[in-house]
Amino acid sequence: MDTVYVCRDGDNPELRYSLRTLANVEHDRVWIFGGAPAWIAGVTHQKRMQGGSPYSSTRGHIGAACNTPEVSDPFVLWNDDFYAMHPVGNVPLYHRGPMEPLLEKYAKVKTPWGKGLFETAALMRKRGLLAGAMSYDVHLPLVVHKAEMREALRLAKSVSTDAVHLRTLYGALAGCDGVEHDDPKLMRRSDPFPRGAWLSSGNDVFRSTVEPVLRYLFPDKSHYEKE
Repeated sequence: MDTVYVCRDGDNPELRYSLRTLANVEHDRVWIFGGAPAWIAGVTHQKRMQGGSPYSSTRGHIGAACNTPEVSDPFVLWNDDFYAMHPVGNVPLYHRGPMEPLLEKYAKVKTPWGKGLFETAALMRKRGLLAGAMSYDVHLPLVVHKAEMREALRLAKSVSTDAVHLRTLYGALAGCDGVEHDDPKLMRRSDPFPRGAWLSSGNDVFRSTVEPVLRYLFPDKSHYEKE
């Protein structure tokens, strides 16, 4: 399967190390949709403007990947701050567990993420998709089948919040199951460093906490970096 990144503009050191960790993952071609740094090599880049919010830009980039015939079907969707810390072979489909407990746990959360959770759940309930559904809103690569993702993107337009949980909506439409996994994103310096095969980095901890570890473990350039 191809690897697809959706990326912002700029130098993007997170992407540099994410690409280095692809040595731990079975993959075919690498694609980047959106922005890409000047040092990139050996990938296919489809330049796209970062229009609107980060959420809407990401959805646009994913839609472009789904509508590009040369991208494999399925493909594996990555963010630029996902890192495979140990060999994992083929990437399985990951989720964070059932939706219903999350709705109870975050009932009083008023953030955009929380609003997105409940509005996505309302849409899924209306469509008969909520019962037994899993949440795929976890900072791990996602195996994407194009037709189901295109439908998820279409339905996402009917949700009023910009922070719709697209991955979860996609998983319900695709009838996905997969492997349950804790979210490996490190958000604060005071948080315990995630152990295991996967790591993701929050903006506030990348330079201070995550980059030094990645630099030590993955010091050599990959063939996705110019000499």
